[in-house]
Amino acid sequence: MSISNIPQKVPLKTICYEFIKIGSIGFGGGLAIIGIIHDSFVERKKIISEEEFLSGTAISQFIGAFAVNTAYFVGRKARSITGGILAVISFLSPSLITVILLSVAYTHYKRDFQAKYILESIIPVIISILLITSYKFLRNYKNKLLTSIPTAILLIPIVILTDSYITSIFAGGITYSFLNSTITKYKLSDTSSKGLRISTSPLLTFLLPFCSERLHSWLTTPSILKLSFLSLGIGTIFFGGGYALIPLLQQIMVEKLHWISNEDFFLGMAISQITPGPLAIIITFLGFHLFGIPGALISTVLIFTPSIIIMELLIKFYEKAQKQYWLRNFIEGVSLTVGFLILHLCAELSNEFLMPLSVFKVTSFILSLTLLLLRIPPFFVILGSLLLGIFTNYF
Repeated sequence: MSISNIPQKVPLKTICYEFIKIGSIGFGGGLAIIGIIHDSFVERKKIISEEEFLSGTAISQFIGAFAVNTAYFVGRKARSITGGILAVISFLSPSLITVILLSVAYTHYKRDFQAKYILESIIPVIISILLITSYKFLRNYKNKLLTSIPTAILLIPIVILTDSYITSIFAGGITYSFLNSTITKYKLSDTSSKGLRISTSPLLTFLLPFCSERLHSWLTTPSILKLSFLSLGIGTIFFGGGYALIPLLQQIMVEKLHWISNEDFFLGMAISQITPGPLAIIITFLGFHLFGIPGALISTVLIFTPSIIIMELLIKFYEKAQKQYWLRNFIEGVSLTVGFLILHLCAELSNEFLMPLSVFKVTSFILSLTLLLLRIPPFFVILGSLLLGIFTNYF
């Protein structure tokens, strides 16, 4: 069944109301939000079928934020492109407003707190969350060692020596795709490597602007225009959901351009964790930190725009895209790479913030990891650690 057929006439106010509600209670990350969307639009409202929803979630994982893409797909299925755009706006509005309010509060009261106390409390939690996320990315490859191990061996020097998220992502995706296609070819007479050779040229062409030293120099001083350019570019290459966005933003905003300090970046991540909606909403905090409300709005809109456009194309050509084995292999390789990049970020964070070790830091890390493994939502763990940091600051 085609997923691009004419959608039913669901009232726009229904789409808006449901997604505002989901955006207000959607704690717990992408998969938790997907479950809420499924309950609302498949189980209760019966606006789309189970089969359609599963197809939508499959293509929503190609690029960008999983939950945002799924919201667009469901809204579009319910009421065409207008419904999809309204669904995304409604879904993001609660978290956008909440992050802006918390950012205002943080900026206003920042002088009253010593950030190191808060950071000492939240960084062990952040590292625990990222470790678990990395494991979730990598555990799917235990039965694909012939492709995942050589890809990992190649990635180690690339990640360490180039220190480039973009280079690592495409190197991992292309290497994994090539190896998997080669193995499949000899085992199952698959010819997917042909598709890979065709695809790499535009990918490498797209990378050229990011490799330009002149562009890097131009970007060093922040401005609204440059923030817009960066948000749009990041939105075009960000694979793997909200957590995959963290190492990319940290590398570009903190390490390369020095637009924000590591301390403020991870406090922003904590704020994005304790608000409803997707983790990718951290871009709202970064935009606000740089240019206030205009920066928050522009960065949020532009980082999600490319994935929505790509989603629309994938919806129209889903049946053809399903047959492109090289594309599926490339996405699998990107997912594997993201797992290693998050693990690498954990090592850097541990070296910067946890060393030298102390009883408090070790206890906080073990406690955080234990609570998260017991399925305690990150919202409660992060919020508790923030309150502990504030309490420590005063007493």
